[in-house]
Amino acid sequence: MQEMEEYKKDLLKEIDDFSDQHRLTSEYRKRKLIMWIVRTGLSVVLYVIFWKYEWIRWTLIAYVPLSLFNLIMILGFNNILDKRVSKIRSRIDP
Repeated sequence: MQEMEEYKKDLLKEIDDFSDQHRLTSEYRKRKLIMWIVRTGLSVVLYVIFWKYEWIRWTLIAYVPLSLFNLIMILGFNNILDKRVSKIRSRIDP
């Protein structure tokens, strides 16, 4: 029984360490957000320039969802990570 408690403590510590290691810092998130804004702005300019080609319009079907997914991951990764960690913690230590 004592071994199980120690195992749970070690596992919870490893989960916390993992969460701290993989959390996006505010400066890293700011840098990624600036890169996303530049990339999206450049894409908008290119779409405006090449709008006359029909196949360019079809690429928006893929570009817009991927760009929005990237933005959501930049802004919401820490929240998603926190929810997952709390779910795992509740399974280990009810």
